[in-house]
Amino acid sequence: MPRWYVQSPGAAVTGPVDSAELQAAWNRQQIPAGTNVCVEGLSNWVPFHTVAELVGDTPQPHVSPPMGHGYPPPGYGPPAYPQGAPQPPPKKGVNVVTILLGVVGSLAALVILFVAFGAITASGRHEVLAAQQQQQSDEKSALRSAPGTYLTVTTFAEDSGLSAGIINSYRRLSSVTVFNRANFAVTNLRGDVQWFDDRGVASCGVGTFLLADSLAAGETKTFSTDDGTMKSSSRVQCKGTTANVVITGAAAVE
Repeated sequence: MPRWYVQSPGAAVTGPVDSAELQAAWNRQQIPAGTNVCVEGLSNWVPFHTVAELVGDTPQPHVSPPMGHGYPPPGYGPPAYPQGAPQPPPKKGVNVVTILLGVVGSLAALVILFVAFGAITASGRHEVLAAQQQQQSDEKSALRSAPGTYLTVTTFAEDSGLSAGIINSYRRLSSVTVFNRANFAVTNLRGDVQWFDDRGVASCGVGTFLLADSLAAGETKTFSTDDGTMKSSSRVQCKGTTANVVITGAAAVE
C-alpha cells in the first residue's frame, strides 16, 4: 500500500503517511479543504478529494474542521506572544549589507543551478545515445542469427520460360520483393525457395538465390534477374507453382 506526503493550506509538508491513516482522517472529516497529496517516490501533487484510494468511491466535500478536532495538528498556525509580553520592535530600515549578501547568494545559486543543469543534460544525452547504440547492436546480432525477424518476402515471381512441359517442368525464381523492418540498412541478402507439387503438399526441392543490391532501413524493394539485382543460383524440377520463400542470411551495412 503506498504512502503519501500531505500538504494542507498554510501548513508545511508532512509525511510520508500510510493510506489507512489518511482514510481514517478523511472519514472523521479531519482533512481541510484544499489539501493536496503526493505518492512517496513521485513528484506530482493532486487534490486529496480526487484520490479514490483515500476517499472511497463517492468522495464528499470536506471543509476545515474547528480547531481541537484532531486536525490541523497541534502547533498549526503562527506562534502567539504571551499576554503582557512586549512586542518585537518595528524595523526601522533595511540593512544594505544584507541586501548585497542576498543578491550575491542568489547569483551564486543561479550559477550552480545552470552548471548542474548542463551536467544533467549532457549525462542524459550520453545515456540516450548509449541506449540507442546498444539497441542497434542487439538488432544486428538478431539479424545474423535470425534474418527473418527483420527481412520479410512480400511477393515473388518465377521464370515462366522453365515451366513448359509435363515431365521436364522446372521452377526458378525471377524476382522477389523484400521489406526491411530493421533500423539500419542491410546487404548481401540470400535466401531459399522451397517448391511444392501441384497439390501444394509434398516438397519438390529447395532452390537458393542471392540478392546483389542493398536494402535501406524501412525500405521495400524488388530484386529481379532482369536488372541483375537478383541472382538465382539453382532451379528445381517440379510441376507445382506453390513455393515458400524466406531470407536466410544478410549483413548490416556499417
